[in-house]
Amino acid sequence: MNFDGLYRASRKIKYFRGRDRLISLIASQMRPGVRELPFGFSMHLNPKEWAQLTLIEEGCTEPITTQLFESLITKGDTIIDVGAHVGFYSLLAGKQAGGTGTVIGIEPQPANCAQALNNIQINKMETVSIVCAAIGRQEEWVDLKLQASSDTSRLSLVGDGVNDLNTTFHVPVCRLDTLARRHQIGRIKLLKIDVEEFEFEVLEGCGELLSKIENIILELLPVTPNHRKQKILDLLVSNDFELKQVNGLPFSSEQPLPEHNLWAKRRG
Repeated sequence: MNFDGLYRASRKIKYFRGRDRLISLIASQMRPGVRELPFGFSMHLNPKEWAQLTLIEEGCTEPITTQLFESLITKGDTIIDVGAHVGFYSLLAGKQAGGTGTVIGIEPQPANCAQALNNIQINKMETVSIVCAAIGRQEEWVDLKLQASSDTSRLSLVGDGVNDLNTTFHVPVCRLDTLARRHQIGRIKLLKIDVEEFEFEVLEGCGELLSKIENIILELLPVTPNHRKQKILDLLVSNDFELKQVNGLPFSSEQPLPEHNLWAKRRG
């Protein structure tokens, strides 16, 4: 039985008593495996994890941001994906940039890195690589907590994560400018940052590399304290970025961001 199709169909059924229990029952029968996504690549996905279940159901988790990704990247571009999870945006960037592009996905959680590497292998995207590390303002090592298998997308270096377990692992924290020198990267077409409230530290770790980045898409969660949000906005504006919503409309601090993502576009 095609439980993927059955799950998609059940999600479209008009609400009735017991509908959510039915959806959960169908989802429990879905198994990990390779799924073809509507962007010209496939991924090994685990439906027990909510973000990957969304990829199975909808083909992406953030349709507006995904569309912006596709519109910004052309053949031969360099893209850095900070907070790569299991590799969706890294693969999307690799598909758009082609065999002459360079894509680096950065992810601190080892299990996610292993899955992202498997997905790269499935698609034979030799121009996409994975760095198992965190990105911050200084070089150091950090202790992080393993995440519950139902949610491996919200690991945070700012306090406890949403689904932290007791098991600890240790990873390096790298500055982004150091990593760029190591990989001999000059200009960057797009930097994506999704690090659960640690975005300012990632930007600080860019140093002078920030002037060589054309576009930044970064997550700004509603729970992020206003003073941290303002530091991010001030840093971007002072480095000659124009702030936009991911749908292309002007940014306003009074309005909620679509998909909680901000687009910083270099002026000119």
